[in-house]
Amino acid sequence: MSLQKKIAGFIFDFIDKRRGMNEYVALPKKVKKSFLEVREWVKQEAQPMVDKIDAAPHDEVNLKWEILKKGAKINLLTMMLPGIYGGKSSMLDLLRYGSLTFLPFVEELSACSPGIATLFGAHYLGIMPIQFCMDVLLGRRLLKPIVEAERAGNPKLVAFAITEPGAGSDVEDTEGGEKAHLGTFAKKVSGGYVLNGRKQFISDGNMASLVTVFACLDREKGIHSWTCFAVTSDMKGFSVGRVEDKMGQRASPAAELIFEDVFIPDKNLVGRENDGWRLNTLTLDTSRGPVGGIAIGAAKAALKQAIEFAEEKGLINDRSIQLELADMIGRFESARSLLWRSCGTFPPLEYLSAIAKFTASDTAMDICSRTIDLMGEEGGLRRRTVERLYRDVKLTQIYEGTNQINRLAVAEDYIIKKKREIL
Repeated sequence: MSLQKKIAGFIFDFIDKRRGMNEYVALPKKVKKSFLEVREWVKQEAQPMVDKIDAAPHDEVNLKWEILKKGAKINLLTMMLPGIYGGKSSMLDLLRYGSLTFLPFVEELSACSPGIATLFGAHYLGIMPIQFCMDVLLGRRLLKPIVEAERAGNPKLVAFAITEPGAGSDVEDTEGGEKAHLGTFAKKVSGGYVLNGRKQFISDGNMASLVTVFACLDREKGIHSWTCFAVTSDMKGFSVGRVEDKMGQRASPAAELIFEDVFIPDKNLVGRENDGWRLNTLTLDTSRGPVGGIAIGAAKAALKQAIEFAEEKGLINDRSIQLELADMIGRFESARSLLWRSCGTFPPLEYLSAIAKFTASDTAMDICSRTIDLMGEEGGLRRRTVERLYRDVKLTQIYEGTNQINRLAVAEDYIIKKKREIL
């Protein structure tokens, strides 16, 4: 055999081998290492607790703290924080890879339980406004204690609070925000601000020791005066109201937060006055991709169950079943590819983040539903965990802006503002 033939054969063998490598091959080495660590943790620690947490009363927190403490041992609550705050990531990673480094993390968690993925993921959502306001001194003062608490084995959570009884997904859309009935207000006083109002459906709200809260400074200006504040759970006048009894994602509580003349010192202002809307949109445009990742992780788990069920029942060689599974696989891979594209840039493209979020969550809902249809009467049984995935995935179509609101965001950004990347 000629040298040229040997070289050509070696190259072809290399290409063929690379085709079979895992989907995270393009990520940085440290991200792949973290992903493998998370995958093993899910298998050893999270999976055995999922059914117990799902079946527990909605306001039970001991099991949730137990899983958080287990996650703290491998830094699940701080691994995405920059090194300047004590975490393992960096601002350079964010600029270079966007939220792409976060996707393996949420995919692996949600393939086990979208609720557990939200329990951990909502914590990072609460952190984002502090990180994105670019005030390093504020970040060190508020976020370093989070890292220290995790290392001490006593993790602390951060929550993100924008939704109110009279303002939900509409405050995640410019036109809706203009008309929203905002009820949480802050008044400037000597040395700080006095905050009054209520927030609703706040993920991890009843467990958080720190909450990034958005409030108006001027009732007349509404959303244009939105400002972000860091509220600690020990502040006088802060309390937790109702904890919702949800259909799915029961591992992550959704709580009502009440603010009655809460004094917030000037040093707890996050960013600048009246910059809340910009900070909110940057945060949500960044986080919508990972929310899509939660949906895709659940879809991956459901798809695996569908294939295994077809094999178990001897249906895998049936052409109609193969066509059904192939269509599900095609939708899954298409949504996932779009998701990776949208997450791979910072600052994020608003319309692309919105498309990725509603495409991933709608696809996941469809795959879970079709898996249940394939399984027939067995699909609704608790022992077939697609039943829980189906309940859990529904919420990904609702939070971070309903999918209808995300479609309006696309219309606004892509059609009206003409921010078109391709056309």
